[in-house]
Amino acid sequence: MPALQKLHGYKNVHQVPKVEKVVINTSVGSQSDVKQALEEAKAELALITGQRPMETLAKKSVSPRCFDKHGNYTLGISDQSIFPEVELDKIKRNIGFDVTIVTTARTDEEAKSLLSEMGMPFSDRARKPAAQPA
Repeated sequence: MPALQKLHGYKNVHQVPKVEKVVINTSVGSQSDVKQALEEAKAELALITGQRPMETLAKKSVSPRCFDKHGNYTLGISDQSIFPEVELDKIKRNIGFDVTIVTTARTDEEAKSLLSEMGMPFSDRARKPAAQPA
């Protein structure tokens, strides 16, 4: 928080952006057996997140850009097998999903600096020079 406060010149500690929630979305509409795919996807997401997923219908397609101009960041995960909670021999189909990190930041720059300070490995992040051997 002190680094973000100094970087953006916030006068009050409550102005510093915070992570509000993390939302996970997946789609099973392209599968041939939608009901079975939906049940499997709900079981996998419940295992990964520790919460019971809520079933909703999409209102519109998600923008392919990472930041949405309101301080929220979305990244795509193509396979659920990267999580240690998922048993690899029980996977019947690969489920890709989007992870949206909702922040209280008002701009994309503030959100990016918040996520960078939290350790998000952005590709254009300034790299520290390697230490020279003595």
